[in-house]
Amino acid sequence: MSVQALILSVDHRVFRGSWVEAPSLEALEAQCAELGLKVSSPVAIDPPRFAVLVEGSIPGESEGDSFRHPDWVPLARVFESRDDVWNFYCERMLGGWHPPKRSVDVFYFGSKGLMASQLAHLVAKGSKRLTAGWRASHAKTGMPEPEVGWVSIVTDGFGIPIACITTEEVRRLSFASVTEEMARLEGEGDLTLDDWKRGHRRYWREIEAPMVGLEFEEDAEIFVERFRLLKVFAGQHAVDRPEVLLPVGLTGSGKTTFAKRVARERGVAHFSIDEWMRRLYWSDAPSPPSLEWALERCSRCESMIEALLEQEIRAGRGAVLDLGFSKIDERTRWLKRCEELGATPRLVYIDVPREVRWSRVEARNRALEHNSQAIAVDRATFDWMEGYFEPLTDDELRLASVIESER
Repeated sequence: MSVQALILSVDHRVFRGSWVEAPSLEALEAQCAELGLKVSSPVAIDPPRFAVLVEGSIPGESEGDSFRHPDWVPLARVFESRDDVWNFYCERMLGGWHPPKRSVDVFYFGSKGLMASQLAHLVAKGSKRLTAGWRASHAKTGMPEPEVGWVSIVTDGFGIPIACITTEEVRRLSFASVTEEMARLEGEGDLTLDDWKRGHRRYWREIEAPMVGLEFEEDAEIFVERFRLLKVFAGQHAVDRPEVLLPVGLTGSGKTTFAKRVARERGVAHFSIDEWMRRLYWSDAPSPPSLEWALERCSRCESMIEALLEQEIRAGRGAVLDLGFSKIDERTRWLKRCEELGATPRLVYIDVPREVRWSRVEARNRALEHNSQAIAVDRATFDWMEGYFEPLTDDELRLASVIESER
């Protein structure tokens, strides 16, 4: 049986931009060997069509110039004119899932082999949401810098698709200007800035610089790319990571109204700290309740909510966490925990002017006058909460969806 095969590099550039024909798979392997290419067993099968991956380097790669190699055509360019390749790739390489657009980038993190596989794993489990690149190296090799809106397939160190991501932000800055928050979002090592700098300095200076014929300096210009996970490819099937929303805002901003509506629309659980406190503890509250009394009981509620949230995520369902999130440390902890549990967390900041919020609180207080179990908020408490709330940091705002309301 004659065969047609896509010969793919580790980052899925297509040899000669189309199918390669051969009398058999054995003949294809011999044909590739004559070209200096060692290929794997088929990684995508739909007889008589197959896809095989090149093992090791391809010509030009060791010189850092492979992105301009005429024999290796970027997958997105092939997709532009070849519906047959697009359909085969989506069905057989991505388990039937079609990316939102054909202009996909395909790449692996770091160097090949173990490093690329480890970093792809961090992406798939949600720990890694940011990456960095050395701008001079990209310019030297002809590799384009990422742009907002890019859709990318992330492979492991051997060319197997692991995940699909989309670029949400690209910032250009000096190596010295990287922040603690950026280091945390990169999700590598011990998550500290010092560790981030040690690891990236070593990689760019000792691995990438010799490859491209440059020297890496401390004042080097880099870019950082923040991305969102779209799909994780498990076996032959693409799976979604459930999304957990974390609404954030000051008293009277409408967090709970938003949370209830979204939970109802999505058919997911709504975990409200106010509701838990009201049902479990408010009838026994001291008069007036102290902050220490409330925080200790909030902690108990959050422990139970966390256990229930884990059940929802493991069942493949998302949730809305309506827990106030007044403090930066609290937001950071819950974002990290959601990622550890296998979900994609997203802050939603609801920004409403102060007096508009107070008028809402007054109206709500009047509606609760005849409900002994309700939690009313007087002006003194409202004003105190204004100072207790820690505004979102610049890094948090870049990650959050922002809803503004004047009414």
